[in-house]
Amino acid sequence: MMTLSCRLLLPALLLAVVLPARAGTRIEKSLRLEPGGRFILDSSAGSVTVSGGPASGARVVITSNRDDMESRYTLRYEESPGLARVIAEKKASGLLEWLRGESLHFEVQLPSRTQLEVQTGGGSIS
Repeated sequence: MMTLSCRLLLPALLLAVVLPARAGTRIEKSLRLEPGGRFILDSSAGSVTVSGGPASGARVVITSNRDDMESRYTLRYEESPGLARVIAEKKASGLLEWLRGESLHFEVQLPSRTQLEVQTGGGSIS
């Protein structure tokens, strides 16, 4: 009887760890940046999509499939003349974190002629 209980309990525990039980997070941030400036995104995870246009200012939208993203990452936004920077550092990581199926995405809109530097610990850059 004990073996049967363990066989049923283990898959239930794994599903609880693997399947995210949370809604999502969406963070929007606007940073001062003129055309010809420099934008840096440095993240320990996530995919990145960058687009350009005629407007000034950098607009960053960060989305995650988890509603606790801000407690899992330290987010910093920096502005100075000619430079805007976004830094996202993961607070904890490990096998259980990876199994939870976290999804993180950065959508960045920048002025044309912006110098761009993007680094991510995982995910595509387009």
